[in-house]
Amino acid sequence: MLFRSLIFWLAVCYSEAFRIFPKQVSHGQKQVQGSYRFMVDSRVCETTPGVKSYSGYIDTGNNQSMFFWFFEARNNPKSAPLGLWLNGGPGCSSLFGALQENGPCRINSDSTASSLNPYSWNTYAPISTGFSYGSRNVFSSDQAAARVWQFFQTFFSIPTFSQYATRDMTFWSESYGGHYGPKFTEYFRAQNALIKAKKLKAYPIQVTSLGIYQSYYDYAQKKFNHVLDLAKPATLAVVNTALNHKNGCLAQLKSCANNGSNDVCQEADNFCAQYVSAPLLGNRSTYYFPNNKNVTFPSLSFLKYLDRSDVRRAIGAESKFMACQDDVGDDFWTTADAVRPTIASLGRLLDSGLRTVIWAGVRFSSFLRRSLGVYRSLLATKWKYSKQFAKAPWKNLSVHGKVGAVYKTAGDFLT
Repeated sequence: MLFRSLIFWLAVCYSEAFRIFPKQVSHGQKQVQGSYRFMVDSRVCETTPGVKSYSGYIDTGNNQSMFFWFFEARNNPKSAPLGLWLNGGPGCSSLFGALQENGPCRINSDSTASSLNPYSWNTYAPISTGFSYGSRNVFSSDQAAARVWQFFQTFFSIPTFSQYATRDMTFWSESYGGHYGPKFTEYFRAQNALIKAKKLKAYPIQVTSLGIYQSYYDYAQKKFNHVLDLAKPATLAVVNTALNHKNGCLAQLKSCANNGSNDVCQEADNFCAQYVSAPLLGNRSTYYFPNNKNVTFPSLSFLKYLDRSDVRRAIGAESKFMACQDDVGDDFWTTADAVRPTIASLGRLLDSGLRTVIWAGVRFSSFLRRSLGVYRSLLATKWKYSKQFAKAPWKNLSVHGKVGAVYKTAGDFLT
């Protein structure tokens, strides 16, 4: 059922023919009302005949303007579920995903042309990233969840988008999405409970499926267990001591997870980074690829494209594009959000029957070997089918007769 739902969501946006952007973009009409303003049908990126897009801002608080880009479904737009995509960071724009990964188009190398991509979903960025702007007062995944929930309350109140208030929502993310996905979904459900109990008057948001790619759930599982076997014996001895000492890294991370204060969690973060991560990495980047001869990356030409004043004007952007904002990441560090595990939240969601798919690459995994780290995080997640999941056999997933991946399932969970 999960896989069928996933295919349907992807299938609403099949690929179209190659299209050329005009040298000067000037399409679209602007709508302005109180706490929102957006452009209608700019014809930037999404150029499929009859398919509209909307891009602009929703204000979620005092001096808080969140940029969004909404694309209608190419098939069955009157019944297709509402899809939300968030990139990670924390502090990186979701336009990376829109224009490099699973969005409606790709920008060519000279920033003047695009080809339509076979996926379409909403995209917007955290405050101070992408085209969003304003005061920064979000310091954790929990606080970000509340801000995104408020975004959708305004979004659904806008006449243009009110039809989507009753649609199922599918939530997709990557990287730091291992925090965003579980935390946001739990927050939305908690708000729904208040609405049902008539303690809150608002739009319920029904997240019916969750998809997370190559993500970060548990600091200990993600950072260490999957790289220990790569370390030299001398380094391994030092790291093992720092990791397993009674006041070592794992003990401090456990104290943090048990409702630790910001100071306790920051101390754990600093200790683990200095005495475990640093020795394991040496002089290599966390994004180092051991076998990178055949690794290619999407073009960054979209950055130049988004710097064009005519493009920004067409999509209603009111600021310069900021791909990633380190200050936002620093804000999250003040609460040590990254070292607070989300596998308990994920386990509760799986127990509730939420249809979930989690996947990670192997060929293009960096030095941190993210796919193995993700898998070990999932094995550490406690839920009613955790034993069945651990014992379930891996099965081949073939495309056009060729094996492209392996997967296993348990309950409503697929990885």
